[in-house]
Amino acid sequence: MKAFSVKSFIDEELIHKWIEESKSLINKIGNDKKIPTQLQEVTTVSEEEWNLLLKDLLKLKLSHFGFTQEEREILHQLELPQYPRPTIAQIKEIILSKNEQKLIELCSEPYINLRSLHLKGYPIGLDEATALSQTLWWFRLESLDLSNATLYEEAAEILFKESSWTNREILNLLYNRICVRSTEALSKDPFCTNLSRLTLENNQVGSKGAVALSKNIYWKNLTTLNLSWNNSIGDEEQKHSARISLGRN
Repeated sequence: MKAFSVKSFIDEELIHKWIEESKSLINKIGNDKKIPTQLQEVTTVSEEEWNLLLKDLLKLKLSHFGFTQEEREILHQLELPQYPRPTIAQIKEIILSKNEQKLIELCSEPYINLRSLHLKGYPIGLDEATALSQTLWWFRLESLDLSNATLYEEAAEILFKESSWTNREILNLLYNRICVRSTEALSKDPFCTNLSRLTLENNQVGSKGAVALSKNIYWKNLTTLNLSWNNSIGDEEQKHSARISLGRN
């Protein structure tokens, strides 16, 4: 997995327009001059394919063998643009790996169409939790993966008390250090009305945390709640947590 990667749509219309213009210019120098293979049929273009295409065009552009002065002038008109990376406003998914990109800096960027944020294994301390909870840009966020993020009580409490992502549907908190106080803060979060899947597996929710979850009044769309491998949750507490209305309309 890359340290920092984004997934979004690429402006294929722009790519195709440039490719067609390149074809048109190359055709002007005569049918006997072979168009680079990558230009023949194009559907989608990855960054690797884009670079190979530019390499072929550069060779053609710098070639003088067998071309007239007029044809060379046509070749010099060929553009060799950079791969059209998505703008911040286009990015819909971010995958952030441990110690490679500062989350705090990322939180200040206007990713207004961000839908999924993957922070698996990324250590979330007080500063990171505060930055996450205070970002106003990510109001369309639907899925947040904080699994194995060493998220402990104080940081989790800040995150659950102060964040306001009303579109959040999936929250993965697998294998952290979430205890009673932060579980209570999560259960009282009024912005979780669209939450449909919550994973609290392998934490320290405990019996009091399970009872706090059962008292939640906001999770009307919750269909999946995973509390397995939590300390001190007995049969009675499991019954309490099961009282959260799953799939309630």
